[in-house]
Amino acid sequence: MMKKKWGYLIILITLINISALVTVLYLRWQSPVFCKPGSGFEMVKREVGLSPEQLEKLEVYRRLFHAELDSLDRLLAEDRRRLAQEIRRSDPDTSQISTIVENIGRLQTRSQYRAIEHFFQIKTILSPEQQEKFFNIVLERFLSRRQFTGARQINDNR
Repeated sequence: MMKKKWGYLIILITLINISALVTVLYLRWQSPVFCKPGSGFEMVKREVGLSPEQLEKLEVYRRLFHAELDSLDRLLAEDRRRLAQEIRRSDPDTSQISTIVENIGRLQTRSQYRAIEHFFQIKTILSPEQQEKFFNIVLERFLSRRQFTGARQINDNR
């Protein structure tokens, strides 16, 4: 009787592992290559066909943009930490919570506007054909991220 239970347990565990493996492989197969970390910029360089001069300018723009975003991310992380601490308190200060939430909103807004400014900068160094390719890649990447983060899918053509 005990051997029979162990046999069933081993079969169940094997089925669970196979299911997990199939799920992981399916999700990897479904996710586009450009969703993998570090490959987005390489794809843009390859697909858009940047000249060496354009690539040099783009690298400068990217460095500055990412330095700014990293700084904003650190500030956001600190505010989120403060918010979590305030919420955990036995007697949370709702005015303090409101202040922190408003600051988080301001930082997120700054981040979004900075991203838009970055796209405008990039636009100035690209030809109209390159702009079309670039924004198609960016839009597809944005839609894919939304799909894989559990957000409502906004691309109805799939």
